[in-house]
Amino acid sequence: MDAAAPVVESREAVDVHAGKTALVRGTYVEIDVRKRQIDPPVYAGHAAVRLGDGTLVLLGPPGESIAIRSEKERGRLRDKEVIAEGILNAVCPSAGGASLQVPCLDPLLYVVTPQTYELLHGD
Repeated sequence: MDAAAPVVESREAVDVHAGKTALVRGTYVEIDVRKRQIDPPVYAGHAAVRLGDGTLVLLGPPGESIAIRSEKERGRLRDKEVIAEGILNAVCPSAGGASLQVPCLDPLLYVVTPQTYELLHGD
């Protein structure tokens, strides 16, 4: 792992490292970002990293285009362990409306499997 960027794997670490570039490590999941969470869930391309303690870190603020992840990415990474790097926000920045009270990466630099990360960074 990049020694300069802290590795975040829990809500406690989110709180400690908010505002910094961080490596967020957990499971890639699709999420329903609707205000009214009614079953069944509706997935519109948003994704997050689920940390070991269940905390979700969104991959970009839901109101911005970066938050809509490609079908290819979602298919390749769904339910897999990933590492995402970006500026860690304790609360998603607002994009004109009410902000979600959950952490997110904004800007998000990348999201890859640990194996790809190690290939790229030589760890």
